[in-house]
Amino acid sequence: MIRSKNSEIECCVCFKNLTEDYALLYWIDYRGKAVLQSELLPINRDDAGYTINTFVTHPWVATASPKVQLLLNKKRYFFPPKPDEWNQNSYKGFNKKWLCQKNFERLQEVKQEENNKQYFEVLIEKPGVEALKSISLKYFCEILIEDEDCSIESLNIPKSIKLEISATLKKYFLKVL
Repeated sequence: MIRSKNSEIECCVCFKNLTEDYALLYWIDYRGKAVLQSELLPINRDDAGYTINTFVTHPWVATASPKVQLLLNKKRYFFPPKPDEWNQNSYKGFNKKWLCQKNFERLQEVKQEENNKQYFEVLIEKPGVEALKSISLKYFCEILIEDEDCSIESLNIPKSIKLEISATLKKYFLKVL
């Protein structure tokens, strides 16, 4: 189960919503529950994002709506890195992975003085192309959530599909029936 573990090593992070939609940013608490922290407007990478002090063992997740989970630095869950680890991987004081940024159609070099931030940048983006099976499972979960009288156990479908539906609910909807 993904959850926050301890509050020992602090890390400052900045979340930037690069989608065209609002992004809901959640911190996963010590019990594994998603706690809404912020609703982020769409911005460009060079705009100011949502900066917060968090801890290395505290996971984060973002959604565009209950059915669309967004990616945080290309992953479903973001775990802040230890500050000494990402500072050690720097190039002349600047983190290499921030020397170039994706700016829609082209890559452009970021000015080094603008790049020397005291926070770890987290980019929120939409996932790529999804498989039909994944889209179908999400749609089915939406129907299940809307119908309060329906439960996974009451469905007359194979157990393997029930397990996939249950896993999809946990993965994308932050709510389990």
